[in-house]
Amino acid sequence: GDAGAALSQGLFDTMFSDMDLTLREMGAGDIGVAKRVRVMAEAFAGRLNAYATALDRDDKPALADALARNLLRGETEVSESLIEFVIAMDSRIGEVEEEIFLAGRLA
Repeated sequence: GDAGAALSQGLFDTMFSDMDLTLREMGAGDIGVAKRVRVMAEAFAGRLNAYATALDRDDKPALADALARNLLRGETEVSESLIEFVIAMDSRIGEVEEEIFLAGRLA
């Protein structure tokens, strides 16, 4: 709903504001910061889309490919236990009542 969309946007904005600040602290100039943040935002959106699509379609091979490419950088194979863990966490998050999630009471 609207509250979830606002929370999601706030989290996204905070995350990328922090990246912007961190890049500036590392000495990047205005043009460099804008370009780097744009690249990071595109990478984030791509990863989010890959994971969400695989999870929504219950497509374990696609999820394994996305995890191998983005999380493990192709350096090792994705274990079945990692795939099952990600699926289980997605399922558990989906079971959390909206008001509890929005209040940040996820213990």
